[in-house]
Amino acid sequence: MSDTGGPIGSPVEVPDREPARAARRGESARDPVEAPDGEPAPPLDFFVSYTRADQGWAEWVGWQLEKASYRVLLQAWDFVPGTNWAVQMQHGVANTRRTIALLSHAYLKSVYGQTEWQAAQAADPLGFERKLLPIRLEECPRPGLLNTIVSIELFRHSTDEDAARQHLLDEISHALNGRAKPAATPRFPGGRPAPAFPPTSTVSRHDDPAVERDPAAGLPTTSVASTPVPPTREEPTTRTRGAVSSRTLGRPLVLLAGTVVLVLVAIAVAGIVLAASTARNGTPHATNGCDGTGAAVRVVRAQDDECIGYSDNASQLFGADKNLQAAERAVFRANQCADMLRGNFPLRPFVSVVYLAALTPDPQRLDFLDLDSRPRTDELAGILLQQIRQNGDFTDTSCSPTASGREPILRVIIANGGRNMRQVKTVTSNIIDLARKDPQQVSAVIGMDRSTDETAQAIAEFGNAGLPVVAPTLSGDGLEQTSPLYFQMVPPNAQEAQMIAAYAAYMKKTRVSVYYPQSAAKGDDLYIRTLVADLHEELDKKKIDFEDAGWEGPTFQKQPDAPTACTGTVNEMIFFAGRAGDFGDFLRAMRTNCPAGPQLVPIVADDAVHRYVVQSPAADNAPTGTIISFVSENALIELTQQKCFQGVLDKTSANQAQLDLCGPKGLAVLYPEHLQQPRELWPGEWAVFGYDTAGIIVLAARTVSSDQRQPTATSIAQELQRTRYNGATGITDFTTSRVATSKKEVILTIELGTGALPTCVYAMENGSPREDCRS
Repeated sequence: MSDTGGPIGSPVEVPDREPARAARRGESARDPVEAPDGEPAPPLDFFVSYTRADQGWAEWVGWQLEKASYRVLLQAWDFVPGTNWAVQMQHGVANTRRTIALLSHAYLKSVYGQTEWQAAQAADPLGFERKLLPIRLEECPRPGLLNTIVSIELFRHSTDEDAARQHLLDEISHALNGRAKPAATPRFPGGRPAPAFPPTSTVSRHDDPAVERDPAAGLPTTSVASTPVPPTREEPTTRTRGAVSSRTLGRPLVLLAGTVVLVLVAIAVAGIVLAASTARNGTPHATNGCDGTGAAVRVVRAQDDECIGYSDNASQLFGADKNLQAAERAVFRANQCADMLRGNFPLRPFVSVVYLAALTPDPQRLDFLDLDSRPRTDELAGILLQQIRQNGDFTDTSCSPTASGREPILRVIIANGGRNMRQVKTVTSNIIDLARKDPQQVSAVIGMDRSTDETAQAIAEFGNAGLPVVAPTLSGDGLEQTSPLYFQMVPPNAQEAQMIAAYAAYMKKTRVSVYYPQSAAKGDDLYIRTLVADLHEELDKKKIDFEDAGWEGPTFQKQPDAPTACTGTVNEMIFFAGRAGDFGDFLRAMRTNCPAGPQLVPIVADDAVHRYVVQSPAADNAPTGTIISFVSENALIELTQQKCFQGVLDKTSANQAQLDLCGPKGLAVLYPEHLQQPRELWPGEWAVFGYDTAGIIVLAARTVSSDQRQPTATSIAQELQRTRYNGATGITDFTTSRVATSKKEVILTIELGTGALPTCVYAMENGSPREDCRS
């Protein structure tokens, strides 16, 4: 049960609770999860799903049901201090016999309310077990599948408590018994002329808004309703992704419907084949303008003629880099396979994620267009590889997946948060609106690009709307505090700073000069701000001097003096705590006072410069022979060197996810057949983290669907908190923390401009530094 602002009982919103509930109800307190003797209690009868605005009604309904000897799970009574609201919510939707959804205009705007009733509906899609019992508290619409389920119209008795109580208990009894046969003999309906033709609308029960009473005869008569009339209880009509119930339709109509479905599938297949053929022939699907079309496409033109929004098909692409757009087209072709599989296998688990990143390049740094866009291209490549495994190879018109036919179908919506995520607030609002209109379109949000204050606010907004966020590479401290539904695939900056301080002590350094953009640290760059603060704290613990060498202005222009830059101060180390776009200027400036001969003071850079180092053309712009070290979050794949691109990874030293990524059907096939081969000499970390991020969501969806439930945003978030995933980047354990603090971080060393490959010099895992990088 939730409000539109967030889940009741979460850190966002905590309801009041009456301390003396058990005494007030005249019964002993009970634990809804466990019986007093420690044995698991039998399933409760009802889980009441409601929003805060209707809490009074929820408590009244719960009271009447418990007075009638039913067992009820109600958040206002059962989510006591100290309980985990997510666990209790999962218990409510999964372990109670039935879910009661208290429908109102406020409830229908609640994302958590939607996920709760949808979970119950997914567990009983045909309605034979009546697991979902809608109760209308006011005359509100019943959108989507709710309109096919007969509801209890409690609002029609809202002025008479006794009548409302009797109506509630009678209808609940009818639902449990499966029939509403009256106790007395029905009145003889003779004496009234029969209609010449049967009514075109379905006759509802006496309490439906489309039914009126004939005062003379006392019998219900049909009338035209302003809203669709739900089916009768005796003939439940359930539409599950195109499935038609033969109990409500005559056999000829069923055959006709089947023919229509076959024709539509044939048309869809032809469209997919044509689209795939067009893509393979190189004809572009669209430009990067704001002219896309489709149910899951929403784009606007922001300032500086920038196109932001989201898209699920090639009618709308984002960015200016040709490789980035090629990756987008490939993802959208994989979506066509997802749509085909979803139509052909409606009971197969389905999960749809939104990849949100800064896809518009910075116009002031177009010389770094590839450097700016390549990380997003790599992330999409990793996600795409997971799509192909789940949905099939889009070059094969049958879209036969590598994975089992019971595996989740993976669909991806691509969203542009604008240059440096400056427009992420608007796009976040658009994505939340999409999730409210169609919850199946958004199971989770991934990506998020960079740790800024705007990104943190977006994560909080997604959490308030009930949408989980899984970030592949964000590391700014404290992001997990913005939302209980936030998950991070890499350790935080605090852990990186701890490794840098330990490495400086290991190298017997007594001073570390930290270079960073002061404007970013004082502004909204959460990554740089927290990293610099963490370094200051960790170096102080090691009794190593911290020299603040921050520069002013948008780019690095500071010319260091000779004693700082050149050999002669053997007890010094330089640390670069900036972004990749500034690293080339930084290195050239550092070389100014040491044009030849002496080696620079040891330079260690943060993980943000990884793209500069791994992308050989950019590294070639650095002074030849410059030796630097840099932090890597993914040495497990990087230290395979070129074997991962070649598909010849050693099976004896890799787990299954690494073999899938670096095997003959992994990156070795993805790039030559579907994407342009990257120019770097070894795999960058973005593709691998994109692969693992999509993989951990697929794993959560697979686990959720194992008990015949379709994945939802709520169930995905709940399952992620119980997930320990052995991926290509190592073990991601969210069972102890929603941030992957157990992941290994390493320091790699490389000689730039020579084509050399990196070597590992230091590592940290589970907070323990070590010289051995591979253990």
